[in-house]
Amino acid sequence: GLPAGVGLSNVAAETPYNLPPLPGLYMAAPSPIPGLYNVKYGSLSPLPDAVVRREIQAGIERVAAAGTYPVKFEGFAVYSGHVPFELHVKPRDIAGGFYKRLNALQGRNNTYWSGAAWHSHNSARIWVGLETILDRV
Repeated sequence: GLPAGVGLSNVAAETPYNLPPLPGLYMAAPSPIPGLYNVKYGSLSPLPDAVVRREIQAGIERVAAAGTYPVKFEGFAVYSGHVPFELHVKPRDIAGGFYKRLNALQGRNNTYWSGAAWHSHNSARIWVGLETILDRV
């Protein structure tokens, strides 16, 4: 029901940066495959996949009910939850040497690690860290 190349962004005028209240849909963007959309849904805490699927469908159906676009939810071609995401270490564990023990794993059994646990959920930062590790290998 959307014109080719058109996506939807969920915005809330009453929130900082117009971000949608969570849990909720962030957006539905056209994918490289005609007729398929990449939908992003966010929550401040983990939710069961069944709940997220149901809420995505309900959000799209609300767009149709509002008359914004004649969209129709036809199911999921692919679904993937990214839970847990952005795990945090408690300050007392950091003070107790968490990262010292984590970094001590590097090179143990000739194995090297990279990812958000060592840096952040920022792919550019992860690659910088990985380049440092590769220099050691």
